[in-house]
Amino acid sequence: MKQYDAVVFQDRTWWMIEIPELGTISQAVARSDVQSQARDLIAVWLNVPENHVVPPRIRWSAPRHFDRISDDE
Repeated sequence: MKQYDAVVFQDRTWWMIEIPELGTISQAVARSDVQSQARDLIAVWLNVPENHVVPPRIRWSAPRHFDRISDDE
């Protein structure tokens, strides 16, 4: 199975996890949860059991902050 890269950055209190090759993103509450959340995200996206997913390479990125997007804008 392919090993994916996970780009991780902090957005205020959340750790955002992006898998660029899959065009998908998830989040974790704690930094210690990033690896398992990234692996779970890949498994769900590819519709395979989590134990068939190679743990992704984690690439830590600088913090970013996103403003909330509302339906009114």
